[in-house]
Amino acid sequence: MSAGTFPLNRPGQVWVDPETAAVMRDQGMGDDGFVLELRLDDPERAPAFAEAHADLAEADPDTSVLPLLETWQEGEAGSNPEIDLLAATLYGAGTLLALLAVATAAVLVADRMAAQTRQVGTLKAVGVTPRQVVLVLLTEHLAIAVVATALGLGLGRMVAPRLASSSVTCWATPSWRP
Repeated sequence: MSAGTFPLNRPGQVWVDPETAAVMRDQGMGDDGFVLELRLDDPERAPAFAEAHADLAEADPDTSVLPLLETWQEGEAGSNPEIDLLAATLYGAGTLLALLAVATAAVLVADRMAAQTRQVGTLKAVGVTPRQVVLVLLTEHLAIAVVATALGLGLGRMVAPRLASSSVTCWATPSWRP
Protein backbone atom coordinates (compact mmCIF):
# COMPACT_ATOMS: atom_id res chain seq x y z
CA MET A 1 0.00 0.00 0.00
CA SER A 2 1.47 3.37 -0.93
CA ALA A 3 1.21 6.34 1.36
CA GLY A 4 0.63 9.78 -0.06
CA THR A 5 1.49 13.12 1.46
CA PHE A 6 0.25 14.05 4.95
CA PRO A 7 -3.29 15.35 4.54
CA LEU A 8 -4.30 12.54 2.20
CA ASN A 9 -2.62 9.56 3.82
CA ARG A 10 -4.35 10.08 7.19
CA PRO A 11 -7.67 11.80 6.53
CA GLY A 12 -8.99 10.77 9.93
CA GLN A 13 -7.85 9.05 13.10
CA VAL A 14 -9.91 7.40 15.79
CA TRP A 15 -8.71 7.21 19.37
CA VAL A 16 -9.72 4.16 21.36
CA ASP A 17 -9.16 3.03 24.94
CA PRO A 18 -6.17 0.72 25.66
CA GLU A 19 -8.34 -2.41 25.92
CA THR A 20 -9.87 -1.86 22.47
CA ALA A 21 -6.43 -1.08 21.02
CA ALA A 22 -5.11 -4.37 22.45
CA VAL A 23 -7.95 -6.31 20.81
CA MET A 24 -7.33 -4.51 17.50
CA ARG A 25 -3.59 -5.24 17.65
CA ASP A 26 -4.34 -8.90 18.41
CA GLN A 27 -6.42 -8.96 15.22
CA GLY A 28 -3.45 -7.64 13.21
CA MET A 29 -4.14 -3.92 13.04
CA GLY A 30 -1.07 -1.72 12.74
CA ASP A 31 -0.70 2.04 12.89
CA ASP A 32 -2.29 2.46 9.48
CA GLY A 33 -4.96 -0.19 9.87
CA PHE A 34 -4.94 -3.78 8.72
CA VAL A 35 -2.38 -4.46 6.04
CA LEU A 36 -1.81 -7.76 4.30
CA GLU A 37 0.92 -7.81 1.71
CA LEU A 38 1.24 -10.75 -0.64
CA ARG A 39 4.37 -11.67 -2.55
CA LEU A 40 3.59 -13.48 -5.78
CA ASP A 41 5.95 -15.92 -7.50
CA ASP A 42 5.72 -13.75 -10.63
CA PRO A 43 5.43 -10.08 -9.64
CA GLU A 44 4.54 -9.11 -13.21
CA ARG A 45 1.23 -10.97 -12.79
CA ALA A 46 0.12 -8.69 -9.93
CA PRO A 47 -2.42 -6.76 -12.07
CA ALA A 48 -4.04 -10.02 -13.23
CA PHE A 49 -4.15 -11.28 -9.64
CA ALA A 50 -5.75 -8.04 -8.42
CA GLU A 51 -8.33 -8.19 -11.22
CA ALA A 52 -9.16 -11.83 -10.49
CA HIS A 53 -9.71 -11.01 -6.80
CA ALA A 54 -11.46 -7.66 -7.21
CA ASP A 55 -14.36 -8.94 -5.10
CA LEU A 56 -12.04 -8.78 -2.05
CA ALA A 57 -11.87 -5.00 -2.41
CA GLU A 58 -15.65 -4.63 -2.09
CA ALA A 59 -16.61 -3.06 1.23
CA ASP A 60 -19.04 -4.86 3.54
CA PRO A 61 -21.83 -2.39 4.42
CA ASP A 62 -21.95 -3.75 8.00
CA THR A 63 -18.33 -2.87 8.78
CA SER A 64 -16.13 0.19 8.81
CA VAL A 65 -13.30 -1.69 7.15
CA LEU A 66 -12.50 -0.22 3.73
CA PRO A 67 -10.41 -2.75 1.81
CA LEU A 68 -7.90 -1.61 -0.76
CA LEU A 69 -6.47 -3.96 -3.34
CA GLU A 70 -3.41 -2.36 -4.90
CA THR A 71 -0.66 -3.85 -7.04
CA TRP A 72 3.00 -3.05 -6.47
CA GLN A 73 3.05 -1.20 -9.81
CA GLU A 74 0.23 1.10 -8.63
CA GLY A 75 1.92 1.64 -5.30
CA GLU A 76 5.24 2.41 -6.93
CA ALA A 77 3.68 4.79 -9.44
CA GLY A 78 1.91 6.77 -6.73
CA SER A 79 4.63 6.87 -4.13
CA ASN A 80 6.76 9.82 -3.24
CA PRO A 81 6.15 12.43 -5.95
CA GLU A 82 8.19 14.77 -3.76
CA ILE A 83 11.28 12.65 -4.37
CA ASP A 84 10.72 12.83 -8.13
CA LEU A 85 10.51 16.62 -7.92
CA LEU A 86 13.62 16.74 -5.74
CA ALA A 87 15.49 14.46 -8.15
CA ALA A 88 14.59 16.68 -11.12
CA THR A 89 15.65 19.80 -9.22
CA LEU A 90 18.94 18.24 -8.15
CA TYR A 91 19.58 17.04 -11.70
CA GLY A 92 19.06 20.57 -13.04
CA ALA A 93 21.23 22.11 -10.34
CA GLY A 94 23.91 19.47 -10.87
CA THR A 95 23.94 20.13 -14.62
CA LEU A 96 24.36 23.86 -14.03
CA LEU A 97 27.14 23.22 -11.53
CA ALA A 98 28.89 20.89 -13.98
CA LEU A 99 28.73 23.55 -16.71
CA LEU A 100 30.04 26.15 -14.29
CA ALA A 101 32.88 23.82 -13.27
CA VAL A 102 33.85 23.23 -16.92
CA ALA A 103 33.77 26.96 -17.68
CA THR A 104 35.84 27.72 -14.58
CA ALA A 105 38.37 25.05 -15.50
CA ALA A 106 38.63 26.44 -19.05
CA VAL A 107 39.31 29.93 -17.71
CA LEU A 108 41.89 28.64 -15.24
CA VAL A 109 43.67 26.57 -17.89
CA ALA A 110 43.71 29.51 -20.31
CA ASP A 111 45.10 31.77 -17.56
CA ARG A 112 47.74 29.22 -16.64
CA MET A 113 48.71 28.77 -20.30
CA ALA A 114 49.05 32.54 -20.68
CA ALA A 115 51.21 32.63 -17.56
CA GLN A 116 53.45 29.94 -19.05
CA THR A 117 54.39 31.86 -22.17
CA ARG A 118 57.93 32.20 -20.84
CA GLN A 119 58.14 28.42 -20.32
CA VAL A 120 56.75 27.85 -23.82
CA GLY A 121 59.28 30.28 -25.24
CA THR A 122 62.11 28.49 -23.43
CA LEU A 123 60.91 25.11 -24.74
CA LYS A 124 60.76 26.45 -28.30
CA ALA A 125 64.22 27.96 -27.94
CA VAL A 126 65.73 24.58 -27.17
CA GLY A 127 64.09 23.05 -30.23
CA VAL A 128 60.88 21.52 -28.89
CA THR A 129 58.10 21.20 -31.49
CA PRO A 130 54.66 22.77 -30.87
CA ARG A 131 53.22 19.28 -30.45
CA GLN A 132 55.75 18.49 -27.71
CA VAL A 133 54.97 21.81 -26.00
CA VAL A 134 51.30 20.89 -25.87
CA LEU A 135 52.19 17.43 -24.49
CA VAL A 136 54.36 18.95 -21.73
CA LEU A 137 51.67 21.43 -20.68
CA LEU A 138 48.90 18.83 -20.91
CA THR A 139 50.91 16.40 -18.78
CA GLU A 140 51.38 19.05 -16.10
CA HIS A 141 47.66 19.86 -16.02
CA LEU A 142 46.58 16.22 -16.05
CA ALA A 143 48.91 15.41 -13.16
CA ILE A 144 47.26 18.14 -11.08
CA ALA A 145 43.80 16.93 -12.13
CA VAL A 146 44.56 13.30 -11.20
CA VAL A 147 45.82 14.28 -7.74
CA ALA A 148 42.82 16.56 -7.17
CA THR A 149 40.38 13.85 -8.32
CA ALA A 150 41.92 11.22 -6.07
CA LEU A 151 41.88 13.61 -3.12
CA GLY A 152 38.26 14.63 -3.77
CA LEU A 153 37.04 11.06 -4.13
CA GLY A 154 38.90 9.94 -1.02
CA LEU A 155 37.53 12.78 1.09
CA GLY A 156 34.05 12.29 -0.33
CA ARG A 157 34.17 8.59 0.50
CA MET A 158 35.04 9.42 4.12
CA VAL A 159 32.59 12.29 4.58
CA ALA A 160 29.51 11.02 2.68
CA PRO A 161 28.48 8.29 5.19
CA ARG A 162 28.74 10.77 8.06
CA LEU A 163 26.57 13.28 6.23
CA ALA A 164 24.05 10.64 5.20
CA SER A 165 23.81 9.22 8.72
CA SER A 166 22.44 12.53 9.96
CA SER A 167 19.43 12.18 7.65
CA VAL A 168 16.22 11.09 9.32
CA THR A 169 15.13 9.33 6.12
CA CYS A 170 17.96 6.76 6.09
CA TRP A 171 16.74 3.29 7.03
CA ALA A 172 20.11 1.67 7.45
CA THR A 173 23.65 2.63 8.23
CA PRO A 174 25.05 4.32 5.13
CA SER A 175 28.27 2.87 3.84
CA TRP A 176 30.26 2.92 0.68
CA ARG A 177 30.17 -0.22 -1.44
CA PRO A 178 32.38 -0.74 -4.49
